[in-house]
Amino acid sequence: MSILDPDTLNQCFISWVNQIRDHQDLQIIAIHGKTLKHSYQSSTDKLSALHSVSAYATEQGISLIQKKSDAKKNEVKAVLDIIDELQIKKTVITADAMSCLGKVTDKIIKKGADYVLQLKANQALLLRETKAYFHKVRRDNPELIEKNRYTETTSEHGRVETRQCTQLLVTDWFDHTDNWNKLTSVIEIQRTRYNKTTHKQTTETVYYLSSLKIDPKLANKTVREHWRIENSLHYVLDVTFKEDDSRIRLKNATENMAILRRLALNLIKISDKKGSVKSILKQCAWNDEVRDLIIIF
Repeated sequence: MSILDPDTLNQCFISWVNQIRDHQDLQIIAIHGKTLKHSYQSSTDKLSALHSVSAYATEQGISLIQKKSDAKKNEVKAVLDIIDELQIKKTVITADAMSCLGKVTDKIIKKGADYVLQLKANQALLLRETKAYFHKVRRDNPELIEKNRYTETTSEHGRVETRQCTQLLVTDWFDHTDNWNKLTSVIEIQRTRYNKTTHKQTTETVYYLSSLKIDPKLANKTVREHWRIENSLHYVLDVTFKEDDSRIRLKNATENMAILRRLALNLIKISDKKGSVKSILKQCAWNDEVRDLIIIF
């Protein structure tokens, strides 16, 4: 495993994924980074742990690609490589604030996709301007806020969450939007969470840049779907596949095993077998017929 070329193995994985992908219109693809906590070479050099960036088709529930990154702070190159290699036409790409850069939007638009990128303090001027714009519109044109707002309430995991999504067109009022290709709208998400056990309520407001036209329901769905990469990919890899506990770390073995875990997870997700990932993995270990059913889909 350690002598296999990870780039070649990854290309085989990508080719296979492109064959099984459901190329539906407006498929949402989330891009996010993950560090394998115990993959460092020695206890004195924990920064050598493998940090990779993954792309995840949120609605189909499959991992599309994994790219090794030099470090957590240097994810952008891996993100650009992923956009180059994936077939993303007619999709919406979502990513966190680290990827909220003009060169990332250039790549996405040139490949025929749209984007929703989180806006944080690393783009301080535009963030300040966006907050001021929402404040101005609320003060001067409250009817525009009502027209372009979508509210959703869900109750799960012992809490009630209300998400209020407001989406406004980018106008000439903005001064710091030139670097972002086809920047069409700005999105504000206000999340209010009520804990049924502690009876405490918390509220947070986050902002996003997007090339999407005004559709607050779609904008809300896209932002919410992004976090499936954490809940349905990274969490499953950590808890079910015990990826963070793995001490595989020689040469290319760490990266290759990460690719194979995603391959195994994809096989389970696209199979007709019912049950949790954990239970299906156990059945594959116990029963040759079940394992054949998963592998030879």
